[in-house]
Amino acid sequence: MRGRSADRIGDYERMTIQAEILFKTDGRGTMTAVNEPSGSAAPLIFLGRTAEGDVVRFGEDFPDGQREAFDRDFGKGRPGLGLGELIRRWNGIRELTSIWMGPAYLFRNPVQAAGGAIRITSENRSLLDSGFPGLAEGLEERQPVFAVVEDGLAVSVCFSARKGLLGAEAGLETLPGHRGRGLAIRCAEAWAQALQADGMLPFYSTSWDNFASQSVARKLGLHAYGVDIHVR
Repeated sequence: MRGRSADRIGDYERMTIQAEILFKTDGRGTMTAVNEPSGSAAPLIFLGRTAEGDVVRFGEDFPDGQREAFDRDFGKGRPGLGLGELIRRWNGIRELTSIWMGPAYLFRNPVQAAGGAIRITSENRSLLDSGFPGLAEGLEERQPVFAVVEDGLAVSVCFSARKGLLGAEAGLETLPGHRGRGLAIRCAEAWAQALQADGMLPFYSTSWDNFASQSVARKLGLHAYGVDIHVR
């Protein structure tokens, strides 16, 4: 799988890879935590909806006796149940506290970076100290990391928010006062190009109400291949 072009796999397979990137799992494939340094709790259910079928992952709190029935409703080539029906059934397991939804994207292959962003390594990590101190502390886990630097300080960054064997999900941050200038685009292109050079797939996702992030995705020309649904 590693080294395959993003254009040579289908949307269901893309969603399967993204699910592996997003969460830590045990030997049964049960989600045990969010795949990031904080290791926050995994949702009750993750549902990745694509035109080719749904990818489902269960959290540790999901009753074992209910999994088989839900598994029959999901998979490649199976028409997805309506969201209203799904919520009704999920509420039958336990009272839900939140449902997060948003589009899932993949960078097209190959990415041509416009330039202007530099790679941040242990040798120049001090560029992050002022604006992104948390990223500087966990730098190696976030590689590759790229930044636009002005006056000796990073003002916009793109890093691997979550990372797996086959790809990574982009994290983007730009300091107030430097937004709206296209700096995030330059960082994201450099980040994605570096991942593709290593034979990995660069993903990006956001929520439906994050219009700024969706605007970034449009400007990057990303392929919207599905919808992520996190149920708690």
